[in-house]
Amino acid sequence: GLACQDKATFARLPSYSKVLLRMNSPSRPDFFLSLKWKALLLSSIALIVVTGTLVTINHIELRNQFEQRRAELQNQYARQVQGLLEQSSKQLRQWSTIIASLLRIHTDSADPDRKQMIATFEHLAAILELDLGVESIVLTSSNNRFLAMHGLEPGSSTWTTLAQVSRQVATTENPASLLDCSETCLQYAIAPILGIGGTLVLGLSLADIVLDFQQVSGTDLGLVVGQTRAVSKNGDGERWLQQWGVKVAALSNMHTNIEILRAATRKNTLSDSARQSVYVNINNREFEVRLFPLLGFGEWTNAYLVIVADVSDAMAKIRSALQRNITLGTIGLILSELLLLAILWAPMSRLRRAAAKLPWLADGAFAKVREAITATRQTQFFRDEVSVLNDTAIALSLQLEVLNDEAVERTRDLSKRMT
Repeated sequence: GLACQDKATFARLPSYSKVLLRMNSPSRPDFFLSLKWKALLLSSIALIVVTGTLVTINHIELRNQFEQRRAELQNQYARQVQGLLEQSSKQLRQWSTIIASLLRIHTDSADPDRKQMIATFEHLAAILELDLGVESIVLTSSNNRFLAMHGLEPGSSTWTTLAQVSRQVATTENPASLLDCSETCLQYAIAPILGIGGTLVLGLSLADIVLDFQQVSGTDLGLVVGQTRAVSKNGDGERWLQQWGVKVAALSNMHTNIEILRAATRKNTLSDSARQSVYVNINNREFEVRLFPLLGFGEWTNAYLVIVADVSDAMAKIRSALQRNITLGTIGLILSELLLLAILWAPMSRLRRAAAKLPWLADGAFAKVREAITATRQTQFFRDEVSVLNDTAIALSLQLEVLNDEAVERTRDLSKRMT
């Protein structure tokens, strides 16, 4: 019945009407996504990737530049401190040689007990301690017996080491230098007293050199030492860094920086800290800790120069630059997407309206289709693909109208002939 009539009616329709009906008939329920949203989505992904890459590269370059500048400055400090130690050693050796010569001049060779030399030594020792800051002064006899001393405890490990070096200097009659940090970190110069035998030992604190340099450079510096053989901590546990196995011989701003060093020991090993900086956070401040090995401390002692710097302001600027770049990138992304959406909105709207009018062709409303499309064409300033589509739709409506009129005319003629 009705189904057969529908098939017969569909068979009599012109071919263009069949096509339009198939286009307008519901098919599989596909998910519809407008072209403007597809373009917006793809462009958003591309812009996010590009912006994120640029922000990341910029942040990495800022960090690299910061670390490079810090490394150059720290290497400069380490070279300067090493140079000061070498200069101090040379100067201390010159002092010891001069004073040894004075002792020889003021000593009577007929005095077997060297009482005159000891008296002269005591007088010069007071001057050296008060004016030059010498902390240890030792006088030995030709048979390596200690005649007088200041600032040194008999029986200590330093006493034993100095006795060995003094014996060697007395035998070779050549001055020698020694850096010893087994107890207190001192720089020693041992000079022979020529002609009458014996040696003169002068010891100067390395901590004074490091702290004097800190006052000039304005950077917190320190000196840590560790022994490859077991030594006593001398009851000074506050200065002992257990994780690194070193003792703090000197450190500016001791109360604050010792806590920074303890935090650094929990984050990195001693060898790693000597290769790269360690960053620690204390009291909402960020500090950089770097160690540099110092030369000339002998086979039993390892000494490191410690540089502690407050880099909170610099790191805050780097983070601020990162946030600024992210903000600018996000604003640029939003503006670009809004501009793209504004460009695509009008053409896509016209395309949608044109697509909505095309089914009217199946109903024969050709004039209505042309009127609707012409109304949208009047609001355009520039032609584009949608304009070409509208022109094509108008031309198609004219052709379909002509074909439809011809079909109606032929149908009317056929009906007359059949009657």
